[in-house]
Amino acid sequence: MFNVKPKTGIAYLQEQGYLDRANDSIVTFLKETPRLSKAFIGEYISRKDNPELTEAYMRLVCENAINFSLSYNIG
Repeated sequence: MFNVKPKTGIAYLQEQGYLDRANDSIVTFLKETPRLSKAFIGEYISRKDNPELTEAYMRLVCENAINFSLSYNIG
């Protein structure tokens, strides 16, 4: 459902209790679910009605990049 209408797909998962309403929960789902369309993820997180979601996604991406860089340099 997300790959057709992202906002509807997220709302459905929340209504069914599969996904929390917190932005951190949503961005973790978006980042860790491999079959989601990257184009639709970009469209969903860049909506102007929820800039906190965009910030939460960027924090997660940056944190993962830093952790990867540190493990690569140390390991």
